[in-house]
Parts: sequence; structure tokens; C-alpha cells
Amino acid sequence: MPISAAGQAVDPVTPRRVAEFLQNAGHVGKIEKSDITCRVHSNSGGNDFFVYFDPPSGDETAEATTIKIESTFRLGKDEFEPFLRICNQFNGEFRFGKASVTQEGIFFQMDFPCIDGASIVSLGNYLATYRELLHVFLDKLPH
Repeated sequence: MPISAAGQAVDPVTPRRVAEFLQNAGHVGKIEKSDITCRVHSNSGGNDFFVYFDPPSGDETAEATTIKIESTFRLGKDEFEPFLRICNQFNGEFRFGKASVTQEGIFFQMDFPCIDGASIVSLGNYLATYRELLHVFLDKLPH
């Protein structure tokens, strides 16, 4: 088993491993599969999010080189312009997460490169960073 520079065991990042990690942390970690892709559905602080794996595979044990976490929020017809400004402001302040807005809604995303796998600690830190940035972003939205 490879070891990271911090002395942590490094394992391949797979949909099954991410789902188990989320479940062990007390979250939902449901694998949703099709013939060509798997994603993991979860929830943190009342906000649903999905973890996507690249390269895509319908095998929940397939090793990913990058994962992306994404949350989506639907918008009303007249909300596009104010939310566009909020997303641009957030993207100017933070570089780890990305907020974008389309006519369909707001998308909040963060990528995690894991070409050589990841330790449980680094995976946990990544998910915690996502959750923190998502809450910072949500706090900027009008209530």
C-alpha cells in the first residue's frame, strides 16, 4: 500500500470508497449507477451534493483520477442577474470552489485531483473544505 508524504496510507479513489467514507462520517453515501457512470449522492447541512468521477465508469470499484463535487440550486425566472453578480464575487474571492449560474440554476463545484489515489485524511479534508466553501457561498445568497 503506498504511503503519502504525510505518512498516511494512500488508496485508489473509487465510488465505493467515497460512499463508504461518507457513510462512516454519518452522511448519506448512496451510489447511483448507470451503464457508463457512477456518482455518489450525499447531503451535508441540508444541502444535497453529488460526487462525480473521472474517467467515468459504470463500475463502482473503478479508480478515478479526478473527482468533482457539485451542488445545484434552482432559480426563479427573475433571479439570474443578482445571482450572477454573487457568483462572480465569490469566484473572485475563492479559488478552490467555483460558482456558476445558468437559466437552470446555480452550480457550485470543486475538483479534487487524485491520480495517485488519496489518503482518508486528504479525502476528508477535501470534503470538509467543500462543505465550508459551500456554506460561505450560501451565506452570500439573499435569504
